[in-house]
Amino acid sequence: MNALHVARANAGVSTQMVRFATSLSKESVVDVESIVTHPKEPLKATTQQVKVQVRKVYCINRAIPTLPINLEDAA
Repeated sequence: MNALHVARANAGVSTQMVRFATSLSKESVVDVESIVTHPKEPLKATTQQVKVQVRKVYCINRAIPTLPINLEDAA
């Protein structure tokens, strides 16, 4: 189960939003509306102790599917 499916199950995110978010190409510019909270119990396997509950995702600019350089090579 990927992170978006977990988020959908926990926060009531629609299947349509999950499909939309997973259809975005790498390096697309998005605007995300969310609620940030501190969980009651410490989070494991994370660097930040906050929970982000995504409510809306807007695509501001969709990147072309095949970028002129490989992202891993650029790093």
